[in-house]
Amino acid sequence: MKRKEKGYLIDTSTISVLLDSRNNAYAATVAAIKAIPSDCTQWLCPITLGEITFGVEYFDLQRGSEASELRSMLAKALSYPLQKMSRHTGRFYGELKGKLADKAYDLKGKKVRKIEEWIDVIDMKPFGISENDLWIAAIALEHELTLVSNDGDFTRLHECWPSLEVIVIGPKGVVVSRPQEA
Repeated sequence: MKRKEKGYLIDTSTISVLLDSRNNAYAATVAAIKAIPSDCTQWLCPITLGEITFGVEYFDLQRGSEASELRSMLAKALSYPLQKMSRHTGRFYGELKGKLADKAYDLKGKKVRKIEEWIDVIDMKPFGISENDLWIAAIALEHELTLVSNDGDFTRLHECWPSLEVIVIGPKGVVVSRPQEA
């Protein structure tokens, strides 16, 4: 199997910070992104663009004309190359979610009827991570990309998928979760 191009998938939490210099995490995030080798592509994905677009639309409904700055941020986000989804993304998503479900609910040998009840109605996170973040992780897995996020929820995926490489940008710097060697 041919090795895919080394690249980085930028999560919504990170691109949102990069597009807003007033954010408290801006300096640490910019430093982390600048540390990415220049020969590596920094990708966004359709899920991230959808989340950003929703944020702009939501803000527009709340405040009207004040959303022009956010629309400018959205235009900047659209300048990033877009990593596509495929049927393989769906396979990675399903396998990842299945492993998370088994870890959370010990499913072996159990008959489960109402899968929709697994979702916490308060935060909509079935396993401590949002559905959109599972899709983003699946895209990173499919394309063998390092996932870059300002959201620590991705680090919990190592329990189920040790080969996923995640860079989490926190208030005190960067934490790198590297794939475990076989």
